[in-house]
Amino acid sequence: MKFLTLNTHSWMEKEAEEKFQLLLEDILDKDYDLICFQEINQEITSPEVEINDLYQALPAAEPIHQDHYVRLLVEKLSEQGKDYYWTWAYNHIGYDRYHEGVAILSKTPIEAREILVSDVDDPTDYHTRRVALAETVVDGNELAVASVHLSWWNKGFQEEWARFEAVLKELNKARRSEERFSRIEQATFAGWRFQQPSWSGRLPSYFS
Repeated sequence: MKFLTLNTHSWMEKEAEEKFQLLLEDILDKDYDLICFQEINQEITSPEVEINDLYQALPAAEPIHQDHYVRLLVEKLSEQGKDYYWTWAYNHIGYDRYHEGVAILSKTPIEAREILVSDVDDPTDYHTRRVALAETVVDGNELAVASVHLSWWNKGFQEEWARFEAVLKELNKARRSEERFSRIEQATFAGWRFQQPSWSGRLPSYFS
């Protein structure tokens, strides 16, 4: 499995279009399975556009605009035969001109959500921080991947990390419970099927 994480700075970078092209070429060459980007932005004043089903919108996200960095990247990748599912967690306004957040791209379908980890929830306050979290399956392995861009160490990082870590612990606990439940159900189902060999009902979802 190939994985990339990168703070792009997007359109805030010097020579942004040239670096966009270099990033596009790298993804085409390396064929990453999962990608996490930070500081993904779009101009506040640029026009909104319609998005296809590869994008999974999150509750706090602004509508996607024409110049959205990942939208353009995913579009260019698709033109080259590489489709990526993606999501974007909007954090705050950057430099008084951008909607800024974090993104996840995946070659396999995702179930995405956002986690507010900051004390504040105000897009005009740069302390507002959300984590993008996506669950997917790669090569038969269930994975949870997060794109994270937290505050500086002494300006909120420790509290934000603690909130994020608590969510990860709950996710791991839930997965362990699901695994135990699945093992119990499989054992129970196998025994019941042995007693009822003619049964031909639909299998529960965890057997499909």
